[in-house]
Amino acid sequence: MTRTRRTGPPALVLTGALLLAGCADQPGPPPVEIDRTPTSAVGAPAEVDPDGLRLPLQVDTVRIVDPGWDAVPQSADGITLGAGERDGLLRFTAVAADGEALWSADRPVSRTGYAVTTTPDGRALAVLTDSPAADDGEAGVATSATAYDLSTGEQVWGPVDVPGPLVGPGLVFSAEPTEPIGTGDARVVLDAGTGQVLGQDDGATVLGEYRGTVVTRQGDDLVASDTAGAESWRLDAAAQGWDPEALVAATEPAPGPGVVRVRTDDASEALVDLADGTVLADGFTDVGVDPTTGTVITVDVDEVRGLDAEGAELWTSSSGQETTVEGVSGALVYLRVGDSLRAHNVVTGNVAEAYDPEGTGDLVVPVLVTEDGGIVLSDYEHHYLATTEATPPPAP
Repeated sequence: MTRTRRTGPPALVLTGALLLAGCADQPGPPPVEIDRTPTSAVGAPAEVDPDGLRLPLQVDTVRIVDPGWDAVPQSADGITLGAGERDGLLRFTAVAADGEALWSADRPVSRTGYAVTTTPDGRALAVLTDSPAADDGEAGVATSATAYDLSTGEQVWGPVDVPGPLVGPGLVFSAEPTEPIGTGDARVVLDAGTGQVLGQDDGATVLGEYRGTVVTRQGDDLVASDTAGAESWRLDAAAQGWDPEALVAATEPAPGPGVVRVRTDDASEALVDLADGTVLADGFTDVGVDPTTGTVITVDVDEVRGLDAEGAELWTSSSGQETTVEGVSGALVYLRVGDSLRAHNVVTGNVAEAYDPEGTGDLVVPVLVTEDGGIVLSDYEHHYLATTEATPPPAP
């Protein structure tokens, strides 16, 4: 389950000296040397001292590392990829669930766009964007995309030219990144297996690419197809009570693999099963999915609801204040209710004790659970990885 509303990245910008008017003729700093080729010679992520953090009880016995990620990372096949600014460049680092750093690659800080996706044969990829001219801080330069094996860093395809920045979800690029998601005519989607631009039917608007499945809006319908163009399902938006013209990809990411999150009007969203087009939840303002039980947690202006994997209501709770889903992990949903953080059991809805009541330090929240059991934690500034390895016993 991934969250970015309150854990979004700080501005990834290159910090430079302010040139005073009297020194305007002085040369600026030299361009940063960037090694774009992924390398497996990666130092181990720094160990995190748990005494400085107020950790969820579910991770208080495992190793926690700091890979240097500035924003919520992305994950597939148990491998997590994130980025952080270092010495004037942007470093992407892939880390396994046990905390081992697998590979890293550098890019200009102006090229923050990346995506984790899957090819039709199930190979997990990291797709990084680039522009060599961006090394010199130039704006408006051409953009390319290159795919690497997520586990090894081996180049799979690319670089291929794209019309502009990666806007997502998935491998969606646009020359008009300021256009609302799902409305720009210049949006293209790449085939995860080859990097080629996928053709679309006349009148189709690309909404997103989800691990090899492309979702488009075609007339009044929401349509999913594979990279070969074979249609998987078609959903009549009007029959769901949605305004087809308002149907766009949600700005928040889907809360896990296998689902599509779409905005159905200015103040409401829906969650759709990627496999068959079943509407799992509708009419919410925020949502989370528990990866263990499949329970869907929705929030609207009045209530929090728990739904089972078939959509049957398990429980409801009055929110009373502005509420957002901060994360879902270990059968608990972490809710931001006003200025406080509250945890509920996802199956019963009962308020749960997620933290040691006597604990101190910066409060961290689980924001992503990998398929191999790693948990990304955030204190809204740093993003740590709670590994699958137990904390080493103290030295005698």
